[in-house]
Amino acid sequence: MEAERALVVTTPGVNSLVGFGNGPTPVAESEINSVRALVASGLPLMPWAYPQPGDRVRIEAGRSAGWRAF
Repeated sequence: MEAERALVVTTPGVNSLVGFGNGPTPVAESEINSVRALVASGLPLMPWAYPQPGDRVRIEAGRSAGWRAF
């Protein structure tokens, strides 16, 4: 198992494996396709922290654009 892991993580472009505990965890194909679609969109992408209860948010796009929640 460790030899297989080493082959994967030394592949150019691979940062790490998704997993829980001591082993890898499969990622659903639909999740992978969603990431591919985001990358292919050409839009700027950046990590975003999940809002916490009580955080102010503003919806900037989509059906609810312009709404604010507190």
